[in-house]
Amino acid sequence: MAGLTNKEKQSSKKYMRETIPAIVIYLLMVAGSQYLLKGNEATMWAYPLALSPLIPAYFIARSLVNFVKRSDELIQKLHGDSAIITLLIVIFSGFAYGFLTKVGLPQPDIFWAATLICPLYFIILALLHRKYGMGQC
Repeated sequence: MAGLTNKEKQSSKKYMRETIPAIVIYLLMVAGSQYLLKGNEATMWAYPLALSPLIPAYFIARSLVNFVKRSDELIQKLHGDSAIITLLIVIFSGFAYGFLTKVGLPQPDIFWAATLICPLYFIILALLHRKYGMGQC
């Protein structure tokens, strides 16, 4: 964390303390809910069980929002730019793939599109950090 102020270092540490446990819980809940759902799709608990990983996903999103709020204006700008670029890529990719379904490509599963948004966002954010000469996200 070279070149960061104490406040920025503390903010980054707090972000990691909030995010890493939530990610671990999310992964465990995804695996656990899928395991428990096998053969139990018709029970009254199937819908709440299938949606249960959204609880830690909310805490992951909240920690990112809080981290950005605690950041300086440049970091906030980079996160905003990354979100806009990600949105545009997803929109144009969706349109392109939608047109290609008319010539024989299979219908996409929205789950996979949503799963690609997070890595795309952080890849773009890393590229923007690099563009501005910042060594880390």
